[in-house]
Amino acid sequence: MTDSKFDYEPVFNAMLAPLVVLTPDLVIVAANNSYLKATGRSRTDMLGQPIFTAFPANPEAHNDPNARGVRVLRASLERVVATGKAESLPLQRHDLEVAGEPGLFVERYWSSINTPVLGSVLWIR
Repeated sequence: MTDSKFDYEPVFNAMLAPLVVLTPDLVIVAANNSYLKATGRSRTDMLGQPIFTAFPANPEAHNDPNARGVRVLRASLERVVATGKAESLPLQRHDLEVAGEPGLFVERYWSSINTPVLGSVLWIR
């Protein structure tokens, strides 16, 4: 028997994999401690922000064919919402804007597994 009042937040925050939860319109509603560490952000920096506002594309990388992480991730997230099926992405370049230093980016590579939380797609992890 499952207790519907179980507090999942400590479990979510203790997970070693960086996890972020998005609404179907790609707004950040939760991030675990590993995600905060990997991105150098605080929850207040991100919660309620569209993911590509919180983590914009590096304008200096537009000529680099390896820097297509934003386009690839957006397309994957949109497919997950449309199909309700999980998707794995290979390593993609998506530079990270340095927190507190607008316009300053560091080169980063990410792989992700975008998974719908089914019933109807309410969240993406």
